[in-house]
Amino acid sequence: MLTHSGIAPLDARLGGMLPGRAHVLSGAPGTGKSLACLEFLNAGLERGEQVALLTHDDPADLLAQAEYLGIDLDAALREDRFALLRYQLDFASRFGRTPQPSIAFNELRGLLGGCTPCRIAIDSIAPIIDAGTAAGAGISAMLEFLDRCNATSPLTFPGDFSGRYDRRLEPIVQRAAAVLHMETG
Repeated sequence: MLTHSGIAPLDARLGGMLPGRAHVLSGAPGTGKSLACLEFLNAGLERGEQVALLTHDDPADLLAQAEYLGIDLDAALREDRFALLRYQLDFASRFGRTPQPSIAFNELRGLLGGCTPCRIAIDSIAPIIDAGTAAGAGISAMLEFLDRCNATSPLTFPGDFSGRYDRRLEPIVQRAAAVLHMETG
């Protein structure tokens, strides 16, 4: 059974997302990947679900963008129904040097506290991919983290899978319920 994603074009074409699975949203900057994540999280909040977002964007900018779109993430933050987490600026270099990438996702789980989100958006997976030689193990650790959470998850990637294929993405492509490419216009 599919779950309503809140992303109108995706719901119209596919009927929603597979619960508990990752879905990749690829596309160039400005194609609406972050907006899709906000809509996805808002749909969960409207259903009374707990949601989480891991982003590289400035939290104040993200909250302002959501407010502009009519999405009240501030209230969800105050009510502990929304966890907003941001990559540290040096995440990719630090993550690339870690002997066990799963440690970062255990830390992420700890940052979620008692929150057990039904929906986790990761906007973007680029810092994990950019971790150099640790990228493969990092992707596996991320997928294991999402599996343990059993959360429905859009994972954004700033690129196009149909162009020059990046083999580091193979584990994600193999496990994703869908790989969707977004374009403007």
